[in-house]
Amino acid sequence: MSREYVKDLGTLYLVMSLECNHCAKVSHGLAHQLAVSPDPYPIPELKLASDVGLRQTKRPLTTITVRSRELKTSPSHKPVNMPLVVPDVSDNERASWEAKLLGKKLTDSISNNVSFAMKDLPAVHRVIKPGMAMTMDYKPDRLNVHVDEDGTVTGVVYG
Repeated sequence: MSREYVKDLGTLYLVMSLECNHCAKVSHGLAHQLAVSPDPYPIPELKLASDVGLRQTKRPLTTITVRSRELKTSPSHKPVNMPLVVPDVSDNERASWEAKLLGKKLTDSISNNVSFAMKDLPAVHRVIKPGMAMTMDYKPDRLNVHVDEDGTVTGVVYG
């Protein structure tokens, strides 16, 4: 006995008769055929459809015609962004530097309530001026200090 199963491949639906010729089980036919033999048994029929309602069209496996309205263009899942965990660098540390630097001018040697000495910045830092060319390499322990045209700190990030 053969049953038809719907397979969503992201761009089109394939509906196949999936009876395993190896063990006669219906539920895992295609997967078992692909796992058992590098040259899987032929699949008896292939049908294309834009939804599970299915307009059945028998076609040989090598000549599949698909109309553009039957295609999906969006991915079936969204990528997951995992937070980057870096030892000894935390948001609290960034916030601490932000509190010390925002609104102050960077100077060579003097630190007071309106300026901050560059010698007091961490060993690994980079001062980024508007329009300045910079490398796109990511260093999690590097403090990037963004300044405006007159040298006033406008932002602080690690990276």
